[in-house]
Amino acid sequence: MTWEEAMAKVVQDEREKAEIARSHADTREHWLKELDECLKWIATNIGSRPDEYLAWYTEPGSPGLFDHGITAERIHEAMTNLDRAAKVSFGGPHGSNHQRGNGGRTKGA
Repeated sequence: MTWEEAMAKVVQDEREKAEIARSHADTREHWLKELDECLKWIATNIGSRPDEYLAWYTEPGSPGLFDHGITAERIHEAMTNLDRAAKVSFGGPHGSNHQRGNGGRTKGA
């Protein structure tokens, strides 16, 4: 391999590493933004509403009600997955150490 070929390989390797890093950054940003939107929706449309408001959406025979496939079991499964994300990704009581302290960056951090 000539010096020029070796340098071209080094440059190519660095480009590939940079592209992988950009891809990982984009993936993380997208995942975090989507999770943030999900949590905001839950806080706004469930957390801040009284039980009567929530029950209204699924009153039997109500106009607009359709076979949505949402069940208590699916909601509990989502809760289990959110609990797991809290622990593993954000250092909940039994989570990883990498997100404790300032690891779970927030906007402006």
